[in-house]
Amino acid sequence: MNGPRPVILPPFTPSELLQHLVAHTTYPTTVVIAWHREEFVNALAEDIGLHGDEGGHPLLKTSLFQTSVSRHLNIVFTPTVTHLRVFLGTFTLSDIRVRAPPSQANLSRKPAMLMVYGMLELHRDGTEWSAQGLGTSAAMLVEGALRDGFRAVMTEPRKMQDADDELEQSLRQHLPVLKGTPVKENGSWGGPTVAVSQVLGTWFGREASQQNS
Repeated sequence: MNGPRPVILPPFTPSELLQHLVAHTTYPTTVVIAWHREEFVNALAEDIGLHGDEGGHPLLKTSLFQTSVSRHLNIVFTPTVTHLRVFLGTFTLSDIRVRAPPSQANLSRKPAMLMVYGMLELHRDGTEWSAQGLGTSAAMLVEGALRDGFRAVMTEPRKMQDADDELEQSLRQHLPVLKGTPVKENGSWGGPTVAVSQVLGTWFGREASQQNS
């Protein structure tokens, strides 16, 4: 595969996601959030509020550099699998409308990312929760990123204390090979299954948590 190796990052809460992007972004990084916009904004506000003391969260102590970087992030919301695939299937660098920064001198030299936040969550418990469905979306993410030299990145909303353990559990989860596989009365799948890691491992490597920095 030519271009940057696709990677799966450990999960982030909404505020951790934004902190990670501020710290590691390179223009024109594009972040596809697989939620409704209002849902993400509400989760972000709740996440920041859990920090406790008012104004104590790092995102509320914004430096000029952070403000500059955040203005040049391209953020898109795709609340359904259909929306996600339409976006990934048509994504090109020329579609990005956010302005380029005056200078990239202080920004990361890493390749720009095409990141999807919540892809597994979006597919899970729906008709596309299968190796066929997830594999189709993952392939579209990789292809969309490679078209313009972006790095394909996946990450999920964090719900557990240990992000690395949560990622490991997500990758060990089994899903049916084929779409439309019925569920038996005992809750198991009525057909062959495969681990999520086997579906995504065709393209994606893993990156360990660094305290979500």
